[in-house]
Amino acid sequence: MKESIFDILGIGGREDSYTDLIAHSFKTSHEFNRNILANLFVDDYDDWIVKTRLPVAIKSNTGRKKDIPDMLLISKNGNSIVLIENKMFSAEGWEQTKRYASEEFKSSLIHYLYEKKLIETKEPHMFFFYLTLDGEKPASDEFKILKYSHISASIPDELGTSKGDLLLQELKDRIDEYYNWEVPGEDDVIIEYLNRAERLVSPHKAFYTMAENLNIDKRFNKDYYVTGNRGSAYIPACQWYKYPQWRGTNCKKTNTGTTCFEINIDFQ
Repeated sequence: MKESIFDILGIGGREDSYTDLIAHSFKTSHEFNRNILANLFVDDYDDWIVKTRLPVAIKSNTGRKKDIPDMLLISKNGNSIVLIENKMFSAEGWEQTKRYASEEFKSSLIHYLYEKKLIETKEPHMFFFYLTLDGEKPASDEFKILKYSHISASIPDELGTSKGDLLLQELKDRIDEYYNWEVPGEDDVIIEYLNRAERLVSPHKAFYTMAENLNIDKRFNKDYYVTGNRGSAYIPACQWYKYPQWRGTNCKKTNTGTTCFEINIDFQ
């Protein structure tokens, strides 16, 4: 990938930059706006507006004062609110989506938007989405999973030369690169392959891509996880195993040892 505006400005690793670009494009590109709504399965009422990081004062007895969702799409004609929480470089904060799905937050947000005359009634339609690269599950079941592949698919095929369109093309290139990251070649040195990871592709993503394509017998179960002892970094790992436990449960008192232990492979 050629040198990009993201990299020149040093914003490629800033989560809010992606939120802001998606919001700006939603406001300025009718086709992107229409495609996003279609991917969310939300009706297009032609009056959607977007708010980013709107502080919502919370009426609560728990000491909680405010919440700041990443993005809100609001339609007065449709009396509808779409909340999108974007997690690209970080995990969900402690029960963050549960807080947004709580009655305290909903009533506070609805009160604010109704007072600002941005919704028609105090009983709007509300939709919640959790936007990530890999489709991680949010803490709240009220949030639907939204992947960046849906964002890429919403970007128009024909883009112009405006600054917004150039950035939107860069966003699509970055997203598509992430989902199409190549596996290492037969002659690749593993550490060099991992160190080639860049932009949205982290060394962890490269590791998972590599592990996913190792030629391990399909009869093995497979788990991805992270490990890290004291003094070590955040280490990705993959494990293949026949049974969840190291020693087989069908081990007999008299045998040759072949049924006592199962094969267990760790790669990290």
